[in-house]
Amino acid sequence: MKSPVELTSPTQLAILIYDVLKHPVVDKKSPRGTGEEILNKIDIPLSKLILKQRGLLKLINTYIDKLPTCVCEKTNRLHAQFQQLGADTGRFSSKDPNLQNIPSHEKSIRMLFTASPGYVLVGSDFSQQEPRLLANYAQETNMINAYCEGKDLYATIAANVYHNDYWDNMEFRKDGTANPEGKKRRSNCKSILLGLMYGRGVASIAEQMGCDMKEAQKVVDDFFNGFPKIKTWVSDTQEFAKNNGYVEDLWGRRRRLPDIQLPKFEVKFKDPKMNSDSNFNPLLGSKGLIQKVIPPIIDQYKKKLEGCNGRKAVQEVIAKGSAEGLSIRDNSGFIAQAERQCVNARVQGAAASMTKIAMVRVAQRFEQENLKSKIILQVHDELIFNVLKEEQEEVTNIVKTIMENTYKLKVPLIVDIEYGNNWYEAK
Repeated sequence: MKSPVELTSPTQLAILIYDVLKHPVVDKKSPRGTGEEILNKIDIPLSKLILKQRGLLKLINTYIDKLPTCVCEKTNRLHAQFQQLGADTGRFSSKDPNLQNIPSHEKSIRMLFTASPGYVLVGSDFSQQEPRLLANYAQETNMINAYCEGKDLYATIAANVYHNDYWDNMEFRKDGTANPEGKKRRSNCKSILLGLMYGRGVASIAEQMGCDMKEAQKVVDDFFNGFPKIKTWVSDTQEFAKNNGYVEDLWGRRRRLPDIQLPKFEVKFKDPKMNSDSNFNPLLGSKGLIQKVIPPIIDQYKKKLEGCNGRKAVQEVIAKGSAEGLSIRDNSGFIAQAERQCVNARVQGAAASMTKIAMVRVAQRFEQENLKSKIILQVHDELIFNVLKEEQEEVTNIVKTIMENTYKLKVPLIVDIEYGNNWYEAK
């Protein structure tokens, strides 16, 4: 009797897809690949079932099987470790277990987290916290007006990018009828804005939008043309980092980005003895009185590298330089990454600081009012409270007032509050 195909085995799965089912190759770099990205491109029922199976296995292994083993025997509760500066931007991180990574779309998982007897869970989160901060940083009038007028930001952006009416970019038209094309346009503009804040390049945005690079680049260009102050702010932020080696959030918290000050190319001799960087003057017995001379070959290769058009040309020059005894380091990738991190550090960094300040103020107010309710979890822009039912109205008012007044922005801060007997109902 033949044994069934083991679907968790990449080798057996590749044989089934490419040899038995004869499905054509969808990725030239990985012609027999079976990863998630490739299976998404293979439009057959089997690939969809395999992806679903993998998702279920991940849920079982990561949450259903693991979480019960993390429960403290003394308190019968989960007690995760939270790191104050778990991310470079200043965000909290969580581990053992990671309670900031509980999937919001899985009803069965979030329903496992319940309120104490006599309590309810209250979830409060900043609505579009990071886009609001970006609008405030850049002082972009169209974005500020959209928030102040209570309009949908992404539909407003789409109207500027696609040069159409605001309602043409909503999921539902003004008369309530479905508008799938408008939903797509809105989603595209959301991808651009979030991609910009998270430091994604055009290639990543194109993948998220489900289009080619050329189309994504055009939409990105149209976005910057419609919101020029965003582009100016991004450029100013990067220029500040290049001059100072760091950026700051609204409260002055710094993130240092030394890579942004690196030279694009570093050219040295392979022989360390040839790389004396001292400007010591042997005649005067002191430093700084003579000008260091750059060897002609190094200067020549630096000019060659600066004149290269494309990565392939750079690699060819590096190979030639290596044959002539030179060691050439290309820092362009490190610089580009630091440039992307500039914006994310300021936007996400300010969001992290804002949430932490709100947490401190809420906790202080609870203590002043002798409330029994407690903050039990923070998930970036969301705070979860275990609230005594008799205190629910008072706690809701306190939390909403404090969070919405954490910092005076040019746009209103809006906090959405939900409650329920478990985490799913409170979100």
